[in-house]
Amino acid sequence: MKKRLARVKGEFNWVIEEPELLKYSVDIAELWLERELKDKGHVTGDLLNKACGIMAEEIFSAELNELNVPHIRTIPLLAKNHPVNHGKPFDVKIVSSTIDIKSISPYPPRSGHHSNLNVNKAEIENVGKCDFYIATKCYPELLAEAQPIKNKEWVITILNKIERIEFLGYATTEELIKENNLRLYQPSPFYSLKPPFHLMAEFAYKLKIPLELKSAPD
Repeated sequence: MKKRLARVKGEFNWVIEEPELLKYSVDIAELWLERELKDKGHVTGDLLNKACGIMAEEIFSAELNELNVPHIRTIPLLAKNHPVNHGKPFDVKIVSSTIDIKSISPYPPRSGHHSNLNVNKAEIENVGKCDFYIATKCYPELLAEAQPIKNKEWVITILNKIERIEFLGYATTEELIKENNLRLYQPSPFYSLKPPFHLMAEFAYKLKIPLELKSAPD
């Protein structure tokens, strides 16, 4: 039986085949939130969404490594003010282009499933803008539970149901950071842009990322 590659050929989309990546993402997300609570007295996200975000960052960096694309990245294991991450308002930088990877978990928020590209307003003001924002989403979309106990074990259970990560597209900072995209959700207002986004094939062309041509069906 032919082994299926993690990255879909000719695309950024990723098939989940690494249970270690799921556990790593949860562990690092837990550490991140504990550190944020200690430093700020509050957290700006929950464990599930943070874990999905870290997983998307790791996948994107792994793809660039696979494709031999030189890049700089921040390390989620370390704090934002750590010398490794300090002064870097991005997840990944390719040449002079800064990139922020945003992820949508497979579990729906109270407003229901969506494919929006969201970025926290405080993140923009305190850390800085990026040139490109990439929207990713974990699939399949799951049904909401009546009263889930959202602890670490629950998060791991949800992540183990993820089959693939899709790169929905990208937007520039000028397209995303607009007053009419601002949602005054308290306590954390955020910018939100609905699809359609620019295609990832266009992103690859702009940044000279050599994605392979799609192969013919077997």
